[in-house]
Amino acid sequence: MQTSQPLLRLKLTTWDVVVVGAGIAGSVMARELAREGLKVLLIDKKRFPRAKVCGACLNGLALSVLDHLGLTTQIKAAGGVPLHTFSGKQSGRELNLKMLDGLAISRTTLDPILAQAAVDAGALFQEETTVSLGVSGQDDCKVALERHGEHCEISARIVVVAAGLAPQILANQMEFESIIQPNSKIGAGCIINEAPESYRSGVIYMAVGKAGYVGLVRVEGNQMDVAAAFDPQFMKMQESPGKAAQFVIQEAGFEPIPGLDSSRCKWLGTPALTRRTRSIASDRVFLLGDSAGYVEPFTGEGMGWALASVVLLKPILLKAVKQWRNGLAEEWQTAYQGFVGNRQRLCKLLARSLARPKVSMVAFRFARIAPGLTGKMVRNINAPFKFSSERIENS
Repeated sequence: MQTSQPLLRLKLTTWDVVVVGAGIAGSVMARELAREGLKVLLIDKKRFPRAKVCGACLNGLALSVLDHLGLTTQIKAAGGVPLHTFSGKQSGRELNLKMLDGLAISRTTLDPILAQAAVDAGALFQEETTVSLGVSGQDDCKVALERHGEHCEISARIVVVAAGLAPQILANQMEFESIIQPNSKIGAGCIINEAPESYRSGVIYMAVGKAGYVGLVRVEGNQMDVAAAFDPQFMKMQESPGKAAQFVIQEAGFEPIPGLDSSRCKWLGTPALTRRTRSIASDRVFLLGDSAGYVEPFTGEGMGWALASVVLLKPILLKAVKQWRNGLAEEWQTAYQGFVGNRQRLCKLLARSLARPKVSMVAFRFARIAPGLTGKMVRNINAPFKFSSERIENS
């Protein structure tokens, strides 16, 4: 992958769109805009490949978008593992549900594939570069870049921020303030090379405990992706994410995973998970993916929301590049809330249920008694994106 030009070269171009963050949402958005012939600069503060806290599951919603955009074949070829079952446990009670569609792949493998797809489409990918927002003018927005001590300021007609939870680029932007939900859990995750054979390929495992939950799934190379959400005080008491995860796994009734709490496991953490952003668009700046707001997910919802948002935002960005008007920010806010906001509210309800042991115990019992109804709810959450002529206008 050809990346990272000297910053002064970037200054020679007036960019149509600068996309900050080369995760799933950012890379796919950069690709789609570059395919429209726009001058697109994709920036990430990390060097690829890099690890990332994530449940590693592409659900039906995510796969429907990737299929539509012609990206699924590459992901499967990289070792993506088809998913067929969800298996949850709480205090020894077990719940198994069939999944109609899903794929598990680590972000260490997935994200470079999507970034390369953006480069192949004509976008320029700049790694190890930090970004600061400048002043939006009548015709463009100023963006300050820094890489290895080198600095420069570039111009962009539009800036898309897809840089994850509470990105540094928005730290001093009051209109984009990230508001954390009280009692929000924090995330933690790692990839392990070996796990007991009882953890089968093609199954999403979820261990539900009194102070958090842990998701486990086999990814490419038979590795195990472990992604968890914990009450902050609980993790502090356990002294490490590995010990907290091991405690919840055993509390739920799953087989312990040797070495999960050892120093060999490289755990990564996140800020508080459930949050909303005061505004998701302003003068020539649009937020996308986790930067627009986040709710604790369960079986790949976060990546599904991010990819669906790319489809919803793309026609708005094309109009914004052609001619900016203030109503486009409101248009994105409405589209986002109508699709992503409604689905996040359902996940927030589920997260609150899991946070209350007595309520979640009743929910587990109900799900076992009425698996058909529970399965229908899961299918609705993971339902494929319904593409319409209005949504894919200008595609």
